[in-house]
Amino acid sequence: MMDDRRHSGRALRALLVTLLALASQPAASAEAFSPSPHAIDIPPWFRESFLDFREDVREAARENKRLLVYFGQDGCPYCRELMRVNFGDKAIADKTRRHFNAIAINI
Repeated sequence: MMDDRRHSGRALRALLVTLLALASQPAASAEAFSPSPHAIDIPPWFRESFLDFREDVREAARENKRLLVYFGQDGCPYCRELMRVNFGDKAIADKTRRHFNAIAINI
């Protein structure tokens, strides 16, 4: 019984030392969370999503639209051109907005 208490006491002390060591580390800088320098500019009419696609599909259906899920990657030249050239064309953007709720996923 005494060994069990000593062992649990040591484990508790080790846990506290670990937590204190972690707490003394400097916090992550804002730079660590800044966007990639090669980030793709997603049009502002793309919607924010919690990535619950069932809910996103239901929401689009309520608006008589379909869900458009764009998978892209920072630094991808094709993705950049799709956003800049195609969705930069007002006719394409307007038609897409009229028929789809668009969300973007950065892979």
